[in-house]
Amino acid sequence: MLDLLVGLDAAGCHPVILRNHARFPAEIGNDVDIWVQPQTHGLAMAVFRRSSADHGFVLAHLHRRFSFSAHWVVHPDDPTRLLHIDLYPYALRWHGHPFLDEAEFARDAHWNGLFRIPHPAHEAWSLAATSLLWGGFFKERYRDAIACLARQNEGEFQRIADAYLGGQSRVLQERIDGRSDAAVDRILTRRLRRSVRRRHLSSAPRAAIVGFIMHWSWEIHCYLVRPPGTAILVPDPNAARDLCSHYGSGPHSYGAVSVQMPPPGPTAAFAAILRRRYWKANNHLVIVANSDSWSDRVDIDNRVDRQTWERLTSEDLRNLTSDRAVLSHKDGA
Repeated sequence: MLDLLVGLDAAGCHPVILRNHARFPAEIGNDVDIWVQPQTHGLAMAVFRRSSADHGFVLAHLHRRFSFSAHWVVHPDDPTRLLHIDLYPYALRWHGHPFLDEAEFARDAHWNGLFRIPHPAHEAWSLAATSLLWGGFFKERYRDAIACLARQNEGEFQRIADAYLGGQSRVLQERIDGRSDAAVDRILTRRLRRSVRRRHLSSAPRAAIVGFIMHWSWEIHCYLVRPPGTAILVPDPNAARDLCSHYGSGPHSYGAVSVQMPPPGPTAAFAAILRRRYWKANNHLVIVANSDSWSDRVDIDNRVDRQTWERLTSEDLRNLTSDRAVLSHKDGA
């Protein structure tokens, strides 16, 4: 990880670890979210591939969206060594509209040993705004972190909150302090989304329109034109070949550790978008592990839809694995 960050910095990508960096790199956690300069995203992906190869890792799964690219790499000699790393060129934008000044974010990020972390107020605001803008609710698991970070520079955090929420910034502060409950989340979400759109349209109308079109062009491409389907990570190459033969779809050349399932059809994907159940048409990563040493903390970010899960838990698939096999995904079923 440190070699990757050094390489990204040397390439001019200005990497910043967005969150969960308190014990990094001793403890990496489920995944690592790294912000890079937007214009260097392609270069950052190339640096990541080179750094992974230098340390013997192979790409198990890749999913690219407008705002980020998600990479899962695994070491063929030890399938428990799975790394999930997200590169975020547009972590500070929602539907192409910025909710925090990117130049200010990059300028104020500071070194913490061998890597950069955000300004405390910027990290607190990005955690709160991201959960509201994308999820529509305030994530309780971030409450303590947001409160602690905001207190380190209350003036700067309040300035940003006032700029985007106006009088509702007081409601956000009460939500962070625990003095209000989830009933106010809808009010905060509606106000923040409206403010982000209006600020961008008023300050840079052309950039706002272009950013919006680019965002949804990528979304349409990912969900309708070329959905990535389901990747099944199988540590045993022989089992991978059997699985591939069983389902009649060829493996990607990911070091013989991953099988690519057929993606959902355009009709199913479009229906999922209409229902706002984006993940149903999204990529999925499922791990089939034949090892008692498989780590329980491995986190799979993408849910598996019912039809795919029924196929994966069929007797045919179980017969390809040992009795100790573990099928792992985010919901823990």
